[in-house]
Amino acid sequence: MDQQRDRVHESPEHLEPIIRAALLLLACLSPPALAGAREVEGLLRAGDVPAALDAARGAVAADPRDAESHELLIDILVNLGLGDTAREAYAGLVAEHPDDALYTYLLGRASPDAEQARAAYERALDLDPTLGRAWMGLGAVDRVEGRVQDAAVKYKEALALDPSLVEAWGALRLIANAVGDRDAALSLSLQAMQAIPDDPDAYLAAAQLQPDMAGTYLAKGARAVPDDARIQAALGRHAAAAGELERARDALAAALAITDDPGLTLELAMVEARLDGSLDAAGAELLDRGHALAAAGDAEGALAVLDRAVDLYPQTFLSWYARGNLLAERRDDPALQGRGVAEATADLERAYALAPESVDVQAALGLLLHQSGRSAEGAPLLVNASLQRPGDVQLALAAARAHLAIPGDPRGPAMLQALCEAHPDDSRVWLAAAEYRSGIGDAEGAYEALSEGLARAGDPALVVALAAAATDLGRTEEAAALLQQLGEAAGSQAFLDAAARLRGAGGPDR
Repeated sequence: MDQQRDRVHESPEHLEPIIRAALLLLACLSPPALAGAREVEGLLRAGDVPAALDAARGAVAADPRDAESHELLIDILVNLGLGDTAREAYAGLVAEHPDDALYTYLLGRASPDAEQARAAYERALDLDPTLGRAWMGLGAVDRVEGRVQDAAVKYKEALALDPSLVEAWGALRLIANAVGDRDAALSLSLQAMQAIPDDPDAYLAAAQLQPDMAGTYLAKGARAVPDDARIQAALGRHAAAAGELERARDALAAALAITDDPGLTLELAMVEARLDGSLDAAGAELLDRGHALAAAGDAEGALAVLDRAVDLYPQTFLSWYARGNLLAERRDDPALQGRGVAEATADLERAYALAPESVDVQAALGLLLHQSGRSAEGAPLLVNASLQRPGDVQLALAAARAHLAIPGDPRGPAMLQALCEAHPDDSRVWLAAAEYRSGIGDAEGAYEALSEGLARAGDPALVVALAAAATDLGRTEEAAALLQQLGEAAGSQAFLDAAARLRGAGGPDR
C-alpha cells in the first residue's frame, strides 16, 4: 500500500524538479531544530504532524544513533505518502555503513515490501544478535502476513533483549485482545507500566481492561505522562461519571491545554454547567443520549430527545447548541419534517447569547450563516473561532471562504494565501486555493496552485485535481499521464480508463 501511495509523486517531466526538491527537503536529515523522541510523540499525540516531522528530523540530527527518533521519522514520512523517500534515505545510510545493524534495521522499517523488510531485519540480526528492534520488526512482518503466534514469539524475544520497546508491548497486547485473553492483555499492560513508566498506552489499556481500577491507573498515567491529552481526557471522563466534577474539570482543562479537540471543549462545558447548576446529572445524560442517537443516524429520535433537553434545561447553551447543530447538519433530512435552517439559526443564536465565548457555538453559527447566504454576518464569527482554535485547518478554510463570498472583500484571498503558507502539507488548502482561482476564471493560477500543492503534500486528490486543471488548459497528454500514473499506483482501472479516454479525445498540448 505504501508503494502505491508513493508512486503518486511521479509526474510529468517539468514537475519533477519541484516535487523532488520538496521531498528532499522533507527527508533531509539535518533540520533546523533539536528535539527528542518524547517531544516528537507529544506533537503527534497533539495532532501537529508538521512540527512532529521537524522535531523528528531534529532528533535524528542531534543523535544519529537515536533509534526511536529514526523510527518516528520513518513512520511520519510513510504516513505522509513519502515511503519511497524514506527508503531511499536509509538505503543510502546502509550503503555508507554496510555493517551497521541499526541502519540495516531501519532500512527494513522503511521498506514497504514484506520480504525486503524481512531480509533487512534478518541481516541486522546477523550483524547484531542482541538487537531487539530487529526481532520486533520480524514480529511485525509475521503479523502482516497473518502468522500471529509466530509474531508473538518474536515480540517476546524482542522484549527479552530490550524491555523498553513500547511497540512490542503494544503488539502483544493487541494479539492477546484479539484472542479474547483479557487477563494476558492486562498483565502485559501492567508489565509495560513497570518497564516503561512514560508509555501512555499502557495506562489507557489497563484502565479499559480493569474498569474498577481505571481511576487509579489514569491518575498514575496523568502524573507519569502529563502531556498526553488522551490520558487527561480519559481521567476527566472517568471523574465526571463518578461525580467528581472538580477533578473532571481540571483533567479536561489539562487535555485542552495540549490539544484543541472540539469534542473536549463540549465535554468541559458540560462539566462546568453541572458545577454552576445550569445542568444536572439527568440533563447531562439527556444530552449524551441525544448526541448518541444523532451519531447512530437516528435524527428523528435525537431531535425528540433534544427538544426535551431544551424544554427542561433552557438556561444552558448546551441544549440550544445541541439542537441547533443537529438541525443545521441534518436540514435536508425528511425525518426532521422541515425543521431546518430558520430554527437551527434561532437555536444557535440563543446559544450564542448565552455563551458568546464558546468556540463551538461561534463556529456552528458562523458556518450556518455563511451557508445561508449571510457571509458578512458569519465571517467574523468564523474568524474569531479559528483564531481560538489555530490547529483546525477546516475551520480556518471556512473563515476564508466566508470572506471570499463577500463582494469586494480583499481579506479572503489573503487568508487563503496565508493558509497555504502555514499548512503547506495539507492538501485541503491547495484544493481551496485552486477552487478559488478557477472560480474567478484564472485556470493557470488554479493549475499552479495544484502543482505547488502536489510538490508539498503529495495527496492523490491533488493529482486528480491537477489532471482536471491540465485538461481545462488543453494539456490533455499531461492530464492523461497523471491519471495513468495514479491508476497504476492505486491499481485503479477507472483512472487508467480515464487516461485512455483523454488520449483518445485530446489533441496536441498547448
